[in-house]
Amino acid sequence: MIQELCQKQSTVCVAGEAQDGSVVSYTEADVNRKVEEAKRVLDAEWQRKFDEEGKVVDSMMREKDQKIFEREQMVSELQMRLRLLEERSAETRASGSDLLSLSEQLQNEKATVSRAVAQNRELKEQLLETEDRLLAVTEEKLQSELARQTAEHQVKELKKRLDELTENGQSLTGSTGSATAASTSLEAVMHPSVSLEPSRSSEDWDGSERDHSESTAETSREREHMLETQLEMANQQIEEVLYATLSINSKICW
Repeated sequence: MIQELCQKQSTVCVAGEAQDGSVVSYTEADVNRKVEEAKRVLDAEWQRKFDEEGKVVDSMMREKDQKIFEREQMVSELQMRLRLLEERSAETRASGSDLLSLSEQLQNEKATVSRAVAQNRELKEQLLETEDRLLAVTEEKLQSELARQTAEHQVKELKKRLDELTENGQSLTGSTGSATAASTSLEAVMHPSVSLEPSRSSEDWDGSERDHSESTAETSREREHMLETQLEMANQQIEEVLYATLSINSKICW
């Protein structure tokens, strides 16, 4: 869609010159429609990606919380069993009949409790890392959104300048349909020549006017080319924003 918009915008004011020198251009409504269509597509894509990322993060958080809860229950049960074994050990210590067996069981239970506590600590660290990564991804999304908005603003400004240039080009063509004659008349009004040679012939005057008209048309074409180049650069920035979005999504999936 971005490439199509770029192609359409690049041909707004440069569609080729006809035999009579007139310029063919698209209407402002066509340009606005394409820009709004691209904006709606980008907004919808951003919203969809954000919703999907939120669901993934929520699912990961719930899984981590569930594991932590289960580990804490296991630790509580093991601690309770440890207390019971200690009580039994204290009760049977006087007789000493099963002292060795109870001591071994006690050591095993202590080792089990230690492993459970270590696993619980590891899960909590993983949860903190997940939260930090979510904050980093959110920051990257914010930067990408700001870059996208900046690029869209640049596109709008360039389109406005291109429209102004198109209006100036249309005023240069005149109402008679002859681009050469109209640009000659407009140049004569905007830049009246001050004759330093009273005996100058009409042929020299016409040649000077044609030179002014050709220079004005060439300047207009150069400005149009410059604006088209800036439009292409702005669209490249939008494509870079989309690429950054895909990179963020790949990081989240990882």
